[in-house]
Amino acid sequence: MVYFRIEDIANYEGIQRNYRIETDKLPVMNKQAVEYYIAEEIRKEVNGSKDRNLLSYSKSLGVCLIKYNEYVDNELHICYVNDMWYENSICYFSPNQHIKHKIYSLEKGLYSHGIFKGNDEIKLINFVLDIANNKLLNDYLLKFTKTGLKQYASPEKDYEVIMMQAYDDLTIEIYIDSIYLLYALQLKYNFLRNRDIVNLLICEISQLEDFRFENCEHERQAIIFLIQYLYSETEFEKIVFEEMLKYSEKREIFYGYYNSLLQLHGIIYDDFEDSYHLSDYNDNVVSDIFWKYCMIYGKNLRQHKRRDEY
Repeated sequence: MVYFRIEDIANYEGIQRNYRIETDKLPVMNKQAVEYYIAEEIRKEVNGSKDRNLLSYSKSLGVCLIKYNEYVDNELHICYVNDMWYENSICYFSPNQHIKHKIYSLEKGLYSHGIFKGNDEIKLINFVLDIANNKLLNDYLLKFTKTGLKQYASPEKDYEVIMMQAYDDLTIEIYIDSIYLLYALQLKYNFLRNRDIVNLLICEISQLEDFRFENCEHERQAIIFLIQYLYSETEFEKIVFEEMLKYSEKREIFYGYYNSLLQLHGIIYDDFEDSYHLSDYNDNVVSDIFWKYCMIYGKNLRQHKRRDEY
């Protein structure tokens, strides 16, 4: 699974989260207290407490780009949940210091009579939970914290997943404008449906000179990750985009400058030539490659259509 998050680096008064927790700072607790601890941490996160600690991610790239980065001045985090951290699970050090996993979900917490046996102490390493069901989450919080979900909270609309820490987390800041471009071109033209183009695109990004990523060495890998994600999840993102479009239209923001969100809307609503003529705004080697392969796809598609006419 791939999850996305916007980190509010532009707001220096914002809460900067800890993505990796040192082993000696992991919480130690009685087994019977684990569910109450998790529920309390979730309550603080979703209800906007000042002392919240968890990381909130979305299953949708579009939610982060459109809803949570309205001035395009923050960094995008991409978390790949692998065999160590998998969705709806708890990871912990057992009393004999072995790393163990336990399947856990809001539903299991709500309807079971405890997930641990005994009263030993354990050290909690991580938990990853899908909380994108408002009714289920509200009932879960009421059971363990006696406080429900606040009315303004929107984990369901955000396709939200929460976790304690994220080891496999990559960031994009320098090339964030290029990601908006990739997202818009893919939603409008679906040029990544062609596996050959995807392979060529990834190859060209991989072979870019190192100085292109001199101050952002992880962004190359993150960009490739997003290309692969959009190749497989475009239909899901189209559904989310329709929802985010309604949200965006209600938001009253006046931009005194051209930015990536305005370019995204231009690509969606205008024809290719008009959008491409404004591409000087987002002028870098990665964006140029995205335009290039979208044009190659369009050219191949037109040629294919002409052959069908004969």
